[in-house]
Amino acid sequence: MGVLEWEFQGTKREPEPQQPFGGKAWAIPGKIEMENFDEPGYGAGNDSYADNDSDDHGAESNGGKSYREGTGVDIYKKATGYVVGYNQTDEWLEYTVDVAAEGDYTMFAAVASANATSSFKLSIDGDDITESIAVPKNDGEENYDDYSKVKANVKLPAGKHILRFTVTGDWMDIDYIQFAKGKDAKDPDESTIALHKGLKLGTSSVATFDVFDLTGKKVTSFTARNMNEAKSLWRDGAANKVQGVCIIRNRGTGMMAKVRTTR
Repeated sequence: MGVLEWEFQGTKREPEPQQPFGGKAWAIPGKIEMENFDEPGYGAGNDSYADNDSDDHGAESNGGKSYREGTGVDIYKKATGYVVGYNQTDEWLEYTVDVAAEGDYTMFAAVASANATSSFKLSIDGDDITESIAVPKNDGEENYDDYSKVKANVKLPAGKHILRFTVTGDWMDIDYIQFAKGKDAKDPDESTIALHKGLKLGTSSVATFDVFDLTGKKVTSFTARNMNEAKSLWRDGAANKVQGVCIIRNRGTGMMAKVRTTR
C-alpha cells in the first residue's frame, strides 16, 4: 500500500507582504536612506531586494557584522553613516513610500563611482518614473568617498506605493535619495549656512563642513564655498595638527571626500 500524499495540519505558512523598514513608510517629500529598504516578506513576489550574490561585501567595514543580516545586500559603514555599495546591473531595492500629493517632484540622489558607465533608474509600482540616470565618474584614490548629486524630474501618484531603485550600470555607491516638491525644485540640502569674513550677504554663500576620523569621531567643523576649497583649507590648516586620513562631509548636501594630511 502506498501513500499518495500527506500534510501536517496547522503548519502551512501563508504568504506575507514586504513591510517598511522600522514599520513606517518613507514620506515624500523627504529623504530615503538607501540602506533601510523594506523588510522582505514571505512567499513568491514578496521580496524587497535582489542581489547578485549572498555575500555582504560591506560587512568588514562594520566589524564583520552585516547591517541587514541575511540579505546579502552590500552595505558599507562610512564615517558619517551607511551607504549601499558594490551595486551591479539588475540588482534592485524597494521602499514603501507615502506621497503627500500627486504631481511633479524633483529627485536628488547622492552617488559615487569610479566608472564611466554606472547608472540607475527608479520605478513606482512597476512603472518607470525615470530613464537610466548616469552616475558621474570620479578620478583618483578617493573615487568612492567623493559623493555628488544627480537629479531628475518625476511625476508621482499620491498615497502609498512601492518605489524601486534598479542598477542599470556597474559599479556605484549610493547614500540616499531625496524628493522635493515641484519640477526643477531646489535641492533641500542646499542652503546658506555661514558667510566668510569680508563677504557681503547674498554675494557668495558657503556651507558648513564636518571633519571625521576613520572611526567616525567628529574632529572639527568649518565653512567653505565648495568641497575643493574645503579639502584645501583642511590640508593647509591641519598639516601641523593632524596626520593621516580624515573624511570631510558637507553638512547640507551630504557629499563626502577623503583627505590625507601629512606633517
